[in-house]
Amino acid sequence: MKTSQSLSLVVIAFTAILLLSSPDPFLTLFAGAVLALGVNLLWPETGTPVLLLPFLLQWMSVSVKPIQSALTGQPLNDFLERGSADLSAAAWFSLFALAALAIGMKLGAGGSRRNFAHELSIDAVRLPKELIIKASLVSILAGHALDFGVRYAGPLTQPVLMMANIKLAGLFVLTYWCLSRGRSLGLLAVVVGFETINGMTGYFGEFRPVVLTTALAALAARPKVNFGTILAGSAGFVAILTVVIFWSAIKPDYRSFVSGGADAMIVTNSLEERLTYLADAATSFEADDFDRGLDSFVSRLSYIDFLAHAMGYTPRVMPFTGGTQTIQALTFLIPRAVWPGKPVVPHDTVLTARYTGLGFTSMWTSISLGYLAELYIDFGTFGALIAMLALGFAIGRAYRVLIDHHGLPTLANVALAAAAVMPVAYFERALLKIVGGGLTMFLAALVIQRFIMPRALAILDHRKALAAATAAGRNSRHHTGINAAPRRPLTPRQSPPPHVRG
Repeated sequence: MKTSQSLSLVVIAFTAILLLSSPDPFLTLFAGAVLALGVNLLWPETGTPVLLLPFLLQWMSVSVKPIQSALTGQPLNDFLERGSADLSAAAWFSLFALAALAIGMKLGAGGSRRNFAHELSIDAVRLPKELIIKASLVSILAGHALDFGVRYAGPLTQPVLMMANIKLAGLFVLTYWCLSRGRSLGLLAVVVGFETINGMTGYFGEFRPVVLTTALAALAARPKVNFGTILAGSAGFVAILTVVIFWSAIKPDYRSFVSGGADAMIVTNSLEERLTYLADAATSFEADDFDRGLDSFVSRLSYIDFLAHAMGYTPRVMPFTGGTQTIQALTFLIPRAVWPGKPVVPHDTVLTARYTGLGFTSMWTSISLGYLAELYIDFGTFGALIAMLALGFAIGRAYRVLIDHHGLPTLANVALAAAAVMPVAYFERALLKIVGGGLTMFLAALVIQRFIMPRALAILDHRKALAAATAAGRNSRHHTGINAAPRRPLTPRQSPPPHVRG
């Protein structure tokens, strides 16, 4: 049975259970149907789950409160955190929007006669261990170097920040290779652990991309649903959930600590002091902290409240903007180096307050309205659905451009595509960041793919195994159709040809 079909059966079974206690069975059924649609469209048997990631994350942000409602039997509006609004209408609209996004991504990615899953398995065998480890670690270190250099980038801050995501591509390659070959798992654990902890040391706790990239590579490396993958996946899910709950519990106090008590998003402590704080928080973490972190995580994950308020406030109080937010997002794509007088990015919290009618006690905290809500206040319900379809098409087309490149192994191309979808993976992001961050990241991935990575890999690959493996991958693309049974990949017991041995 295909992986997507197996997952769809799980979705159907889970939805059927929820229907037994759901106060709104039609909404629950529709949420399950949209999830099944996304899985089947975005994870074909011969493809990769890269496009499934942004869809799945956004589906969780939309569906977590409907799931809570179904599990508890309470009306959905009981979970509205402030004010008065119709959460049910926001949930229905969001699910239709995500269906449009998934269809758009599928249309943008198009069909292909290539079997990318098969090509990935070939690369994992043909590429030597030494090259994989060197290339992965160099990419990760280069990403950290670019992160450090952002403070000196001036008008090129955004492009440099996006190019720093090459560390995610390196992490994807390392994770995929280690898990598919079952080798160097200790090294992988050290790298993932370091990157996760390092992400927590900042003000915003930017460890989510690390966790998501690792999970995405794991799905690509072990796509078959069996007892072993279920057991390993469950263990990984518990580990990820524990880290997220821990961060959600300590986040308010930790941010107060790193900012020195100031009402500002700054870091005033040394790295050693921050690590000590995190270690102390971990050793003193108790059951009450876990419960508090879980509540905070669920509340933070759900992001349909502001959309519900915006739908009740616009156009009843505030008129539709007629595209102002979208035009602004497109205008801000112009680099500051080209447009020195470009206005400062408007504060997210101000926009959220204006179009929801809600008041906020602090303007230092950035509270986004969410990009779907911005599309709604621009174009209304139907227009926003069309915009979501167009956005999905653009994401799918960018993905296809990256993975269809013939100058690198498929593993490198898919890794760059995985890094490229990160800026568009979050439902709560502002439209300006979705459009600007997504396009900038795509262009940065293109530069890395077409100019930087080939030269860097040529330097690292003294025995030219990379060229041989890439050529072998190209040859396999002409013999494996999308409807054909994939060729059996080489197993660890089968030695690759002498010219590509590690």
